[in-house]
Amino acid sequence: MADLLVDYGSLEPFERNLLRLLFLYSPYRTLILDWEQMARGMISAFRTARAKAHDKTPFDRLVAELIDLSDEFREWWPDTQVRGFNEGSNRLMHPTKGLTEFIYIALTPAGRPDLSLVSYVLQSSAYDSRS
Repeated sequence: MADLLVDYGSLEPFERNLLRLLFLYSPYRTLILDWEQMARGMISAFRTARAKAHDKTPFDRLVAELIDLSDEFREWWPDTQVRGFNEGSNRLMHPTKGLTEFIYIALTPAGRPDLSLVSYVLQSSAYDSRS
């Protein structure tokens, strides 16, 4: 992922939030082919996680930041549709790697809706890790 999108190790911990990256990190907007669909789906999944959380403060802080900094988030946040972000596919169009498709699965520990681990599996690509 560091080669295709972002090196998460180079980011501060608070910057590693996928919803934050979708709305505030420009390479996500340009490389993810179905960006709007993914962004709207992540808002919905975020609502699900927030609803399950005992402490809504970290969620609300992120919402306030995104409302302040993203026109799309500000427009889409009032949509109250709620669904999970468990599995799906993602397509990238990288300027040097070409079309790259992944399947993903998101795992959330019981009792910690504020945390998730998303694993991506390369489905098809012209991508060659040696290039």
